[in-house]
Amino acid sequence: MNIWEVNFYTFVVCFALCFCQVAVALPLPLDNQEIAGGVGIKDSLNEQDGLLADSLEIQLLSGRLNGAALVNLYGELSRKLEGSESERAADYARKGMTLAEQLGDIESLAYLFFRLAGTYYYRSMYDSALVCYNEAIALIPENSRTKRQDTILTEVLIDVGNVYNIRGNSPSALEYYFKALKIADESKIKRSIIDIYANIGQIYFSMNNFEQCEEYFIRMRDLCSEVNDSLAMAYALDGLCEVHAHRAEWDKALECADLANRIVSVHPDAKPSERLTGLLSLAMVWLDGFHDYDKALDFAKQSLNYAEQCRQPLYVAHAQYQISSIYMDMKNYAEAEKAALKAFEADSSSAYVNTALHENITKANIMLGNMTAAMEYFERYKKWMNEYSNQNFQIALSEMEVKYETTKKDMEIISANATIAQRETERFILAIGLIFLFVVLAMLSWILWMRIRRNRALALINATKDKFFNIISHDLRAPANSLRTGLQLVHRTAETLKPDEVKEYSSELLKTADGQIELLDSILDWARVQAGRLEYNPSRIDLAAELRNELHLIRTSAKNKGITLTVNIADDTFVHADRAMLCTVVRNLLNNAVKYTSSGGEVCLEVAPLEHNRYAFTVSDNGTGMTAEQLDNLFRIDKRTSVNGTAGEKGTGLGLVVCKELVEKHGSTLTVKSEPGKGTSFRFEIETSG
Repeated sequence: MNIWEVNFYTFVVCFALCFCQVAVALPLPLDNQEIAGGVGIKDSLNEQDGLLADSLEIQLLSGRLNGAALVNLYGELSRKLEGSESERAADYARKGMTLAEQLGDIESLAYLFFRLAGTYYYRSMYDSALVCYNEAIALIPENSRTKRQDTILTEVLIDVGNVYNIRGNSPSALEYYFKALKIADESKIKRSIIDIYANIGQIYFSMNNFEQCEEYFIRMRDLCSEVNDSLAMAYALDGLCEVHAHRAEWDKALECADLANRIVSVHPDAKPSERLTGLLSLAMVWLDGFHDYDKALDFAKQSLNYAEQCRQPLYVAHAQYQISSIYMDMKNYAEAEKAALKAFEADSSSAYVNTALHENITKANIMLGNMTAAMEYFERYKKWMNEYSNQNFQIALSEMEVKYETTKKDMEIISANATIAQRETERFILAIGLIFLFVVLAMLSWILWMRIRRNRALALINATKDKFFNIISHDLRAPANSLRTGLQLVHRTAETLKPDEVKEYSSELLKTADGQIELLDSILDWARVQAGRLEYNPSRIDLAAELRNELHLIRTSAKNKGITLTVNIADDTFVHADRAMLCTVVRNLLNNAVKYTSSGGEVCLEVAPLEHNRYAFTVSDNGTGMTAEQLDNLFRIDKRTSVNGTAGEKGTGLGLVVCKELVEKHGSTLTVKSEPGKGTSFRFEIETSG
């Protein structure tokens, strides 16, 4: 897992929790107040909000307020409580909606729908939130709006964009953010404009569109300078640091990270969580850009200090993961393992963090020679993955039950309001009841069907995985035993062995260790694909330049075996693909071809243009080839298909399984032709760029 992915993930979380606070005033007709929005995750209730909520409830209990003032009080109570006590906040919003409807106050009714949507948002009930957001939009006129109506509509559109952003629907999220930006620009709602710039910049970053990402973070920085909001400017600078880092513009990245850190370090209102963001960026710049381990470690430890002050386990886990990664680069594997274990202790609930930490701990134990511990963590990871799948199903089921109860309550309120306002007939109420009953029965039937289908699928997956892990455990244990036996032999006869014999034994032991590391790398790649943590991020790639380093390493390996490697790639070949995935596929296929080709043989990589804007990738060899039975089981993880290479190289066939899944993520198919004694040819297609 790329450490910059974890760092940016932390940046987004810190930004959302620390910067985008919900700062909506009472829904009175005020001309100059603005409603601050969120960036996907809203801030939690602070102590001041808690005290204010208590004082507002005292006003409510006094019974002295009525009419519009009481509507305003319900709205403010809902806003203050939505982050800490969402159910109570929702009840206040509903009471305010009932009173506003009786008074005919459409503007306040729209605002209260917005507040009710916020309570669903906090509970991750995004379908219910979208229903309320759409009700609020429908109540606000399309033209001739007041400043307050523009402010409400802007924040509703931002939150709808946030919902789509959370669900991974970037195009829809951008659509709503740009709608909100148009209204905010026209009404000069600068607080909302800053938030929208941040949201758009983050989405373009996730899409690897760094030019657009940089443009919006620059706009955010300039607007923050105009309104003298230095804390928000620090977050804009952190965003620009991430952009420069991904372009390997390390001097610019360091300048942005350093300035952001200096801003928050002297700001009187800066929170520990705000200090954390800048320190994380500085640590990564010094590590990846300048390879200054001492400075990187110093900033990482400072970030850990602020993470502990925040009392947020996820922050502590990320800081410890960063420290672990720095120690891994320093080859201090014992400290790397220690830091990763502390991260687990802080927060082991995040699948994202779990994947990264598992990788560090496994590699650290391998490099320390603790193969038993490495296997133990691998088995724990297997168990955790199964539990996580079941847990997700239970969470989804519980959420659906909560949605059902909430929908039921809202239907009752809507029916009561309709009766007061429009005096609907009993036949209409009966029709609503029958429709509701039908929906409930349909939902229950769907839940039961999904449970049966999921259980069957899980049973089949678990059976296949059990077979696979039985094979893998044997492939890991056998080389480890051989390695141990060889080391014992060298230890017992060290004084009598000649230098040539020592060199021969060490060469064989090194081959065994290399085989184990290759197998574990394949296992980790496969595990990330299965867990859905290997994201597909396509971009325009100069193929010859991108594969240059990979081909250099493979050409050296081929030369050592006396094999000719031929590469036919035109200099102006550009493709639309995920860089890391494509390099992994080509590297694995070429290594596989070299492994099963004898001295004097030939391996060829050819990239040829096709019709309909596509390129054909072909990796062929004149090696040992495969039988029909081997071809049938080539991509099955529960069948052993791999044999030793022509020079005795070990293999499991798992690398080809990973290649197949990575090719399919590009919308293509990995095909193979082979004949015993004549060689093998793998082929897949990739879209051209532009």
